[in-house]
Parts: sequence; structure tokens; C-alpha cells
Amino acid sequence: MFFSVGVFFLLQLVNPSFGDHYKGGSISWKPTNPTSISGPTVSITITERHSWTLTRYACNMTTIDTVGVFNDTQSTIPPTLACISGLATCGSSSYQTINSPLYCTDFSTVFEISSGTYYTTQNLTLNSIIDIAWQGAAWTVQTLTNQWSLVSHIDLTPISSKINTSPGKLSFLNIQIYICI
Repeated sequence: MFFSVGVFFLLQLVNPSFGDHYKGGSISWKPTNPTSISGPTVSITITERHSWTLTRYACNMTTIDTVGVFNDTQSTIPPTLACISGLATCGSSSYQTINSPLYCTDFSTVFEISSGTYYTTQNLTLNSIIDIAWQGAAWTVQTLTNQWSLVSHIDLTPISSKINTSPGKLSFLNIQIYICI
């Protein structure tokens, strides 16, 4: 009996170190007017898409129909999209950290998954080159890691009198793996 209770207690301690509610996402951006390069700033639209376990980010048809925001049921810290390119570079770009509540767009009770999106516009300094990231510690357990960054590279250097966009809808994932022996 004592052994069973001891093993159960140890498993309860280990479980929180392997978050399993974040399933993946993407961050993309595009200029609102790709040929507007005459001013000191460029207006861009940033789009985030994320998927979660349904129990952690509850979503249903009412949430979707009312264009409702859905939140982490176990955390009061709002999600943010921050510049990670260093204080001087981020400051000179005029990037403002984004508090990004997600609007529920889809869910599946069969696969226990919910998805959401958030759009926002920022006016950044022309020729800025920065990286923005959505970071956390709750990647799905199948990746065998618990620390992740979803990053998008923004380059507002005009090419042929136009501002570029992010490559398709892709972002890259920086997973830091820690192995304990």
C-alpha cells in the first residue's frame, strides 16, 4: 500500500514538468500596403494561430458564434507576443508587446483540440529587422520537451519598392531540449 501511494505521489510531482496542452501554431505578418515605403513607418498585420487541448482552452459553438475569446483555464497570465531581438533593436523598431487573447475558431471533441486566432496591426519603423516570439513551457508531451518558442522574423527592408511578407504562413519553432540523467 505504501509503495503504491509513494509511486502515485512521485508521478504527481513529475507530471507538471511535462506540459501537454500546447499543440502548435504559427505567426505570420504582412504589410497593410506593400508599396507604402515613403514614410518613416510601415503598417503591418500580425496573425497568430494556436491549437490547444480542448480541456485546457475550452471552446464550443457558442464561443465561435459570438466571436468569443477563449483562455487558459489554469493560468491568469495573459499570452504575449514579444520582440526578442534585444532592447535597442526592439526599441528602434517601435514594436509594442502584444497581449493576444485568442478568438476561438475551431474545436474537435473527438481529437480533444481547440484552435484560435488573433490579428493585430503595428506601425514599425521602415527597414526594421526583428524577431518576435510567443514563448512558453507547455508543448505537447510527444515532443519530449517542455520549453518552446514560436518565432517569426520580420524584415521591413524594401525590395524593388515593396515591403516583403512573412514566408507563406510558416514560422519556425525553437525547441530547447533538456535531458536529465
